[in-house]
Amino acid sequence: MRAVTKTAVAILISFCLLACSQAPPGPLPVSITSTAIEGAEHDRSGQQMVVTVHVHRGLKELNEARDAWFKRYNLDPPSSFDKVLGWTVWSPQDNVCEIHISTIRSIEDRGGLQTAGHELSHCLYGGFHRE
Repeated sequence: MRAVTKTAVAILISFCLLACSQAPPGPLPVSITSTAIEGAEHDRSGQQMVVTVHVHRGLKELNEARDAWFKRYNLDPPSSFDKVLGWTVWSPQDNVCEIHISTIRSIEDRGGLQTAGHELSHCLYGGFHRE
């Protein structure tokens, strides 16, 4: 395996099947205190994190960004995540996280808001999806 591929594999990826909300661009320092959820890979609650939120104009753009990320690291996307509505990449070594979401339709968009929280949970707790 090439070094860049090993590094990319070390970065844990999670996708969810919902839409998400608008957030300001660039890194956001966030400090959140809570407890880890069942099955969490790590617990970064109460720690300062750098969270970069990429807001895409729609699901097509969101999925194209996902495909480009896999291509950049010479990886094949998991077939179970053919089309996603939000995804997150986090570093196992530090408190840096990257969230990719679609623009929220309105403040009433409960699905978008739920997904925003879901993706942020991956920054805090890593992978927790049941296979």
